[in-house]
Amino acid sequence: MPLSTARGSTAHGSTARGYTARDSAARDSTARGSTARESTARAARDSTVRESTARGSTARDPTARDSTARGSTAGGEPMDIIIWGETGEGKSTLINVLCGAQVAEAGRNPAGVTKEIKSYDCTVNGCAVRLWDLPGAGDKDVPAYRTMEALAIAFQNKKVAGLLLLSSRSDRMPLGAQLVAKMMEMSFTTRDKWASVVLVGTKNDKYEKDRSGSIQEEVNHFKTACLAEFNRTVGGNIKKVCTCNHKDITEVKSMITSLRTERGMGAYQQPDPARVATALCDLNGLPKGAARDKEMAKIIGQIKQDRKQLQEALKRQQEESRRRERDHRRAVDEMRDQHQRQAQDMRRLMDQARRDGEDRERRLQKELEQARVQQRSGGGFKISLGPFSFGF
Repeated sequence: MPLSTARGSTAHGSTARGYTARDSAARDSTARGSTARESTARAARDSTVRESTARGSTARDPTARDSTARGSTAGGEPMDIIIWGETGEGKSTLINVLCGAQVAEAGRNPAGVTKEIKSYDCTVNGCAVRLWDLPGAGDKDVPAYRTMEALAIAFQNKKVAGLLLLSSRSDRMPLGAQLVAKMMEMSFTTRDKWASVVLVGTKNDKYEKDRSGSIQEEVNHFKTACLAEFNRTVGGNIKKVCTCNHKDITEVKSMITSLRTERGMGAYQQPDPARVATALCDLNGLPKGAARDKEMAKIIGQIKQDRKQLQEALKRQQEESRRRERDHRRAVDEMRDQHQRQAQDMRRLMDQARRDGEDRERRLQKELEQARVQQRSGGGFKISLGPFSFGF
């Protein structure tokens, strides 16, 4: 069911306008990551982050990609946008619709379908965008705080342009979304980071309809009351909000375009493990006592272990990157040497062919001169050309 409004509105109901951008080269919709797509930092990310390609043979949305990507960041790179929320909120589905192809695995597994951090490049309203698909907050196999640790590798030396925080509920934001907001607040540096967060109500075609068959009342409730309560709970100041469904993502596109005018989330910084553990226990309503202390110790220990493993993985990837660079230089040197040898062989062959030609010409001139002498003396003459002789 199409949305009743063409653009996402802010908390005050104002329209989020798109902004025209300059052209810059867009990456092909495939996992481009590889997004090469490289430096040591990118090689490090490969151990944790698989950059998949936004490529597919299915029917494509003609507005999802252009031949060129206009409106990328100042350095020519796509805008990095994280898409996160609880398991089953439609993260991968939204990415597929934005990319215009079935690039991200989507499904109904209650334990979560996405188990790794993956990125997909696409073009949204002429703007080059890299969408980051994360395991759902509440995933049984990948807790949210472990996903945040992996982000330390994925966003090393990289700034995040925005966060799309998803919820399929029109009446409230689930616990997973609250956890994500808390984690993001602790992990990104920009002072006005909330201006780069968008609350996205997914599956609005399933909202409860009023007597006239309209979902507008539910949409308005999500954009006002639900947003206000969420900000109060997480201590945030989110103003960008929109709704969508798998057939109409017009508002989401407008919101992504509007993120170009914001300062972004900033650089990722690893929060103190104790702060993360405290936030998790608070959101889960654990009162002070032995049970809370035990859970805090467990979370802090896991975070420290994850960080150690990630640093070891980063070190291994850096060493592997250096080895590949050495192998590459060696291969280039061998190709250059081979080319030089071939060029020298060719010059020798050409020099030999030239000398052989000059020798043949000298012999012929000599025989012609002898023939003239014999002719002047009144006798016949004979010319020898290799094995053949001609007498006159």
